Amino acid sequence: MPVSYSQEDLNELVSLAYASALEPSKWDWFMARLSQVAGNINVVLNGHDANADQALGLIQHGFDPAFIESYKSYYSTLNPWAARFHTLPIGVAIASGTVVDPAELKKTEFYTDWIRPQDDIICSGGAILINTADQIVALCSTIREKDRDRLEKPWLELVQFLVPHLQQAFEIRKTIGTISLENRIFREGMEPGLTTVISMDRNRRVQFRNTRAAQMIEDGHILRRSADGKVRFVQPEADLVLAKAILDTSGRGPTVAAPFFASDASGRAYTCRAIPFSETDTATPLPLPFATPETVLLLISSNAPLGSRESRMDRASADG
Repeated sequence: MPVSYSQEDLNELVSLAYASALEPSKWDWFMARLSQVAGNINVVLNGHDANADQALGLIQHGFDPAFIESYKSYYSTLNPWAARFHTLPIGVAIASGTVVDPAELKKTEFYTDWIRPQDDIICSGGAILINTADQIVALCSTIREKDRDRLEKPWLELVQFLVPHLQQAFEIRKTIGTISLENRIFREGMEPGLTTVISMDRNRRVQFRNTRAAQMIEDGHILRRSADGKVRFVQPEADLVLAKAILDTSGRGPTVAAPFFASDASGRAYTCRAIPFSETDTATPLPLPFATPETVLLLISSNAPLGSRESRMDRASADG
């Protein structure tokens, strides 16, 4: 018999989603309760790097920790469902069988070595909640094949109900993170509206970037993104400083946020800071707390004198 959800269950999940927007540690509570309400299935909020086609991070409940570690370290790159996230509509609950043919899935290493050993959790479904240039966030589940008739349809209905609430919770978190990040930039003696901002993990994958950062990476004069999604300074000397800051996030050296400098081919100079940080220090406009202690906040601002043509162009760009 299919599971059913009471209004009390739905109200509790909505309340937990909004509470998690204010206090990200509560996402674990939300996921635990979601799993329970949905019939004790495995559930996951999956962050996917749209550029490198790799997992950015996840918040889950129900999976064996060993399988989560193997997913992070290897199987995330083989996940045929995640590989098609970018093709799916935003905000629509979809059964996994319509995304990847189950018969084709069963031919993959991902199924043989990761899905089948977990009691054949081949049935799944969920919705894309966010799809930006840098990351995709999806709410997903895994359901045993023998439980499909009982659990899959109610799960998809539950996901569809939760979609607008989760998206709104992410917007609330984005607003909080933007204010916190602007305050941090002020503390570094830089002006938020004129500063290029990127947060990246220790593998140099972008977790957040503002509009100025997106343009700087696209221009390729100061920063470039490689085919595997890693961001680097064009100038080796500046990139070496960034590498040191990334190393500092591992705790093997002192964390230093001293300014360093970079310039483009025209000779225009920029002041840069690479700051090891965590969400406990500075919230970012990330929808979920995928950021780890091994995260670097990269800030870049032009050294063009106030009143110069370059300074006026920067300010005009910041003002839209």
